[in-house]
Amino acid sequence: MGIFVGYSREQDSERRRADQFIELGTRQILPAGLILAAGVGIGVGGSETDFRVLVELQKNF
Repeated sequence: MGIFVGYSREQDSERRRADQFIELGTRQILPAGLILAAGVGIGVGGSETDFRVLVELQKNF
């Protein structure tokens, strides 16, 4: 299991805005080449989005 901290900036050119997040999450390697990741992000710097929750299931081929 791994823990990660990150910063992301997502720009929406149609709505002419950008969201910035500080994120904290974890990744777990599962059997059969699967990786499960989950995290939470908090909007910073005038971001219109206050928070978000992400869940990801990844399959390596």
